[in-house]
Amino acid sequence: MSVQRDPNDEPSPELQWQEAGPTGEALRAAAAAAPGWYWLLRPQSEGPGAYAADDLITLPIYIRPDGSLQSPLSDLSDLRPEAFTGVQTAAGQPLPTRFAGPLRPGALVGSLRVRADGPPEGFVPSAAGWWWCRTEKRLNHVDPNGIGPIYLAPSPKGELLVYSAAHPDNGVGVDLFELGFAEPLLARWGIIDGAGEAGRVEAHFYGPIPTPRSPGA
Repeated sequence: MSVQRDPNDEPSPELQWQEAGPTGEALRAAAAAAPGWYWLLRPQSEGPGAYAADDLITLPIYIRPDGSLQSPLSDLSDLRPEAFTGVQTAAGQPLPTRFAGPLRPGALVGSLRVRADGPPEGFVPSAAGWWWCRTEKRLNHVDPNGIGPIYLAPSPKGELLVYSAAHPDNGVGVDLFELGFAEPLLARWGIIDGAGEAGRVEAHFYGPIPTPRSPGA
C-alpha cells in the first residue's frame, strides 16, 4: 500500500508545557476557548489521595465543549478544582499538573487490516511513540470522530505493544484502565485486541502525535 501525507496538512507548532494552576484554572480557560485534545503531564497516582513526586506520566485527554472529559485516567474524570488540589504526595505536598495544546489529528497516513486467511495487509507504524489511531470498533479513549491516541513501544520480543500513557523522560509505556495491560498492536487474531474480545480487524493511522519537550529541557 502506498501511503502519502496530505500536502495541505500543516505541522503543529512546537508545544510548550504550561501550569494548569492550583485549581486547574489555566487548563479550564484554554479548553473553554478551544475544546479538543490536550497533552497532560501529571504525577503517577500511588493510591487514593497520594501521588509520586518523581514519577510523571504523559497522555492526551479530550475536553468536550461542555467541559467534560474523555480520559483513561481514573483520577481525572472532570476539570473541577478538586481534581487538581487533590494532587499531592502522601505527606500532603502539592504537586503541579501541566498541559499543552490544543492538538489535532493529521491526515490519514495509512490503514491496516488483518485477515483470518492471510497475513496482515497495509500500513504499520515504523516508529515507536504516540500515534493517532481509529479502529472500526472504537477504542475507549477517542474523540467524536473515533480517533484517539495510542502509545507504541517495542517489547523484548520485537513486537509493538500499545499503551495509553507513557513516562515522558525515558519513553516507557504505562498501563492505565483503558487497556488494563499492554496489548500487541498486531496479533494473528486482530489489532489492539490481545484478549480477542473486540474482534478488531482494521486500524487507520492519522500520523504521529507531536510531543512537548520535558519541563526544563
